[in-house]
Amino acid sequence: MSIYRLPSWVTKSIDKIRRDFLWSGPDNHQSKIRLVSWARLCRSREQGGWGILNLQTFNTALLGKWWWKIVSGSHWCGENILHANYYSNFPMWNLFHTHGRRRSFFWNGVLHSLPAFRKNLSSQIRNGANTLFWLDNWVEGRASADIWPQLFQVALYKEDSIRDFMSRLPMAPLSNLPDWSMLY
Repeated sequence: MSIYRLPSWVTKSIDKIRRDFLWSGPDNHQSKIRLVSWARLCRSREQGGWGILNLQTFNTALLGKWWWKIVSGSHWCGENILHANYYSNFPMWNLFHTHGRRRSFFWNGVLHSLPAFRKNLSSQIRNGANTLFWLDNWVEGRASADIWPQLFQVALYKEDSIRDFMSRLPMAPLSNLPDWSMLY
């Protein structure tokens, strides 16, 4: 589950086996009435469920760990392989570039978990070189594209970093402030 995205038919089949065992016990030959929905049983105990694992959510979370390895900068044995195959022309921290057509089954599964991973990621600006102006969550935990969707639609450079975006402005908006670059 941590390497490949499970097809939905597989998770549904496994969930059917788990549901049948829960309601019938080891004697699966007799069908019994299901008193509570499976979705409710999969909720956490704090939310009134039984804490049974939702396999699709768990699979997405395990695939999201690959993104964490990629963006956290930890050095691991597969980093060079992923960089050579999928990130040769882009920095590893850019989670928004378009991925090529030739993708492995593994990488397709990892890409499927990317939207959920991006929702839960927030960026620190620092010098602005590694934070995307429109796409990263840096304005109070939200992306600029979500705050100003009309401006994002007409933006020419949708994958610019904050530093690149500021350098494209005709006049720096905070030009009367002292030069803070010596602090970096």
